[in-house]
Parts: sequence; C-alpha cells; structure tokens
Amino acid sequence: MNAKLELEKLKKEFISLNTEEEKKAFDVKFYSHIASKSEAEKTEFANAFVDGAKSEAKRAKELCQYIDVRLKMSEISDVVSMSYIAKNYFKKSKGWLSQKLNGNIINGTPAEFNRDEIYILSHALEDISTKINNTARSLV
Repeated sequence: MNAKLELEKLKKEFISLNTEEEKKAFDVKFYSHIASKSEAEKTEFANAFVDGAKSEAKRAKELCQYIDVRLKMSEISDVVSMSYIAKNYFKKSKGWLSQKLNGNIINGTPAEFNRDEIYILSHALEDISTKINNTARSLV
C-alpha cells in the first residue's frame, strides 16, 4: 500500500477514537505496524508522515489567518458597509463577501479569502480610512 494512503487510513482511524483505552490500543497497533516494515518502507512512511504534517501545519496556519481576518472584520462590520466593499473593491455582491467572511460551505468546501483577496480587502479598508480621515479634517 502507498505510504500516503496508509497514513490517511490510519489518521481517519485515529480521529474516530473516543476513549483513552482506544488510543492506547491504537498506539500499540501503530508501533507494531511500523516495526513490521522494512527499512525502505519505514523511510517512505516517515517521509510521507513529514509531508503530511507539513501540509496540515500549512492548513492550520491558513485557518488561523482566516479566523484572524474574520475576527478583525467583525470589529468593524457595523461601522463599515460590507456591501460597499464588495461592490466597489471586489466587483461582487454583498452575499459573496458575506460567504467569505463567514466561511460558508460552497460546493463542499468552505469559502475563504485567497492571498489576493486579503490584499484587496486590506487596500479597501485603507482607502475607506483615508476617505473618512479626509472628510473629518475637512469639517474643522
């Protein structure tokens, strides 16, 4: 069996465990499974494990960034028009922006901002901030 597929199978099994006893039994099974492999298979398995861990770490970082954007935007969503931002900076509907901000599931995957969209959102907020500051200064 391919090491990557083998790891996915083991990961799914591990995620389904509920009790400490089940986890201890899984550990015994996992380590005896590794011990039964040849050195080449162990190396392949270890490389697949590291690649999977890097991939999961990257996904966790992306998720943290998404949550950070969502939290920061929630602080200003009552002050700044999300409809205005969607229309004028993204050329999209308010619903599209709302889906991105809320992580709605679209076609089976959560809606998230990509790097370019985060840049556009940041630029939009800076531009709106400049407009507000200029207006405030012009009043006095």
